[in-house]
Amino acid sequence: MAFRYINPGYASLIVDTKIEQVESLVYNPTNGVAFTGKDTENDVETDTFHMDSAPDKLFGRFDLYLDGGEDEEDYGALKFGIKNASSGSALRLGFKIHSFYDADLTNVYTITDPIVYDSEPCLEVNKVNEITFSIRFNLEDTYRETGTAELTINGNKKIWKFHGYNYSDQIKSFAIFFCGTNSNAGRHYVSNLILSDAEISENEKVAVLPISSTETNMTEGTSGLYIADASNQTLLQSVDVEELIKSYGANIKITGIELVGNPAYKTTEDINSLVVLSKAGESIAEHGTFNLSGDSTAIIMDGWTDNISVNNLRNMRFGWKAGE
Repeated sequence: MAFRYINPGYASLIVDTKIEQVESLVYNPTNGVAFTGKDTENDVETDTFHMDSAPDKLFGRFDLYLDGGEDEEDYGALKFGIKNASSGSALRLGFKIHSFYDADLTNVYTITDPIVYDSEPCLEVNKVNEITFSIRFNLEDTYRETGTAELTINGNKKIWKFHGYNYSDQIKSFAIFFCGTNSNAGRHYVSNLILSDAEISENEKVAVLPISSTETNMTEGTSGLYIADASNQTLLQSVDVEELIKSYGANIKITGIELVGNPAYKTTEDINSLVVLSKAGESIAEHGTFNLSGDSTAIIMDGWTDNISVNNLRNMRFGWKAGE
């Protein structure tokens, strides 16, 4: 099953600490939260998501709100892409307001047609811009050093071919690079991010669903916490889909699911892991297994691709099982 990372805009779901979270229905009308670089005047590169293994291809989409500053000519730039964990080299795609920006391979790598200036801005200021992209390596290349990168901004598409990239099992992170601007320039706010090694439709949206019911043999604590004191105890919850139906209709498909444990930590040495569960009817599927630490601020999350109706989602349960 293909992996899927889903983030409505929460800074807490990003492995890096150089970003900050903003609650705003302007920056993210769908879910009301977005993230941006903490430093507005210097470059900020964030390791957004770590992958378990190096992908042959990576697909993504996100929403980008460009908040207009006093300096209309300098809105800075935003780049993103994959990164080699050992060498720090990266394949980045990016853009400024008036052009697709340097789509570059850092260090010794090269890319064809790296800069394209358009007569019309590719980003809209003070509006939500829809971004989709794909990075595909050439599987016929023994060392997989060639491939194609595609970036679409509000329907405006650009395709690059690259070569010389050091493809190895160390390429395991997706990074967002907030380029520095002057203090009067606008800022980039990212939300509704989806990453997967399976194709993502431009029509896919991110929705946060509230819990409607809970089944558990764990102990209920305060502020929504549940405490397991023995292995194999489970917590299963259903979600409320009524607002989802109101917004998008009853015929939509659920293409991906992500569970977040926030916080998720161990309070006893007898329980050291949590297993992610989904239940459909009487059938229970186990997904990722996550080791726990004693850090009371730790967060774990697991996502996967799916293809189910909203009515099927209504009857499903999702949750966790305590492991030894």
